[in-house]
Amino acid sequence: MMIRMRHYNDKLPGLIQEAGLDRLPVDQRRFITEQATRFRFTHQELRQLGEIALDLNMWDERPIHEVWPKVDSAGASPKQTRQRLLASIREHWQGLRERPNRYPEGFTQTAYSAQRIKRIAVEQQQLGLGSCPVASPRTRCCNLLTLDAV
Repeated sequence: MMIRMRHYNDKLPGLIQEAGLDRLPVDQRRFITEQATRFRFTHQELRQLGEIALDLNMWDERPIHEVWPKVDSAGASPKQTRQRLLASIREHWQGLRERPNRYPEGFTQTAYSAQRIKRIAVEQQQLGLGSCPVASPRTRCCNLLTLDAV
């Protein structure tokens, strides 16, 4: 048992980097590392935790260590405990995802979109047909015509 735990702890830094957890703030990364040592999360589970933690940060929600559930592990195997824990975190995350978007006071979406769109109206006498973008004297072409929709 001790050898297996040591083996997991040796692999953990690589798993954390591969899962993208190195993009998290140091305190959150440290917390997930501690929980990974305790619950022995798989690579995929670490990836999911990293994505959830990053989403919580982007959404200005409480960080993952503040929403970490207290799971009763009495009478449950370590795998069942881990599954309950992850299901609880995913449920919290999913609830936030399904909630309507909240924007800061004074934010209007039209103010931003109007700045990005620049309309140019040019009337043409014929359809916007063009030749194949790969066509050149040095290539063998199928004479495909493209339609410029915009």
